[in-house]
Amino acid sequence: MKKLAERNGFKLYVFNDTLFFKEPANDKSGVVTLEWGKGLISFSPQVNIADQVSGVEVRGWDIEKKEQIVGKAQKGDELGRDQGRKSGGDIIGTICKKNNTVLHARLPVYSQQDADQQAKACSESIPKAW
Repeated sequence: MKKLAERNGFKLYVFNDTLFFKEPANDKSGVVTLEWGKGLISFSPQVNIADQVSGVEVRGWDIEKKEQIVGKAQKGDELGRDQGRKSGGDIIGTICKKNNTVLHARLPVYSQQDADQQAKACSESIPKAW
């Protein structure tokens, strides 16, 4: 179940003897206010822009139609993205003018919608993707 949750961009956890398998609450505000010396003792941010990709392609096979299914996600398709703010893909696009690297993944998908969702989930869960 853990692999299924990760593959689809879902959250899997147990709380009070109840198993939860659900989409992440991306529409909720995740703002936390920290104050130096009280809740924040040290702060060392780091950014690594190596191995950035401009898109994700998930490929699968439709057994009934005997054809390939291709799901795609580009920069800007990230799940939970704050509107009005630049994503990592946007920032890397300004730094590296020609970044056409696409991450290709082969996953079991059963429809075009499933393939597109998998691609968006990959763009969120793979640290080097965005």
